[in-house]
Amino acid sequence: VGGYRLLIIDGHESHCSIKFQDLCKEKNIILLCMPPHSSHLLQPLDVACFSPLKRKYGDAVSGLARNRTHYISKETFLLAFKAAFEQSITKENIQAGFRGAGLVPHDPQAVLSKLDVVVQTPVQSPRRTAAWQAQTPRNAREVEAQSTLIRQRVRNRPRSSANSLDEKVV
Repeated sequence: VGGYRLLIIDGHESHCSIKFQDLCKEKNIILLCMPPHSSHLLQPLDVACFSPLKRKYGDAVSGLARNRTHYISKETFLLAFKAAFEQSITKENIQAGFRGAGLVPHDPQAVLSKLDVVVQTPVQSPRRTAAWQAQTPRNAREVEAQSTLIRQRVRNRPRSSANSLDEKVV
């Protein structure tokens, strides 16, 4: 109670409005926006464990359907799910997921190298702004500084511009 909370969200512009950021600040919520279109790379258990779990459970249900089982009782569900769970949620898969996401050992390039970054020359630059390099904030002060800079750039963007918000922020 009274402490800070960390909320990690996809950095897509539709998920991170100024109003939402202000509400988070008011409620002591530190908002951390992941780079757009990177959440699948940064969620180690989704890729390494839950995706195989979904596939293995689906295979079990398909096997039941091939054997003309059209109703799955709770008992059958639990047996099929338990088998799929035990095959998918393993120490090896968990470790591989964290390694693939660059979390353990810490290796940001493991994810950054998989991102499709498109470098574009801006159509028009009305004024020079300070260079900003996207990086994950290491503490609350850096989160606040990054959020402030993004808010300023959003507020100062030309209203008639057809350029995306991402181009203006970066």
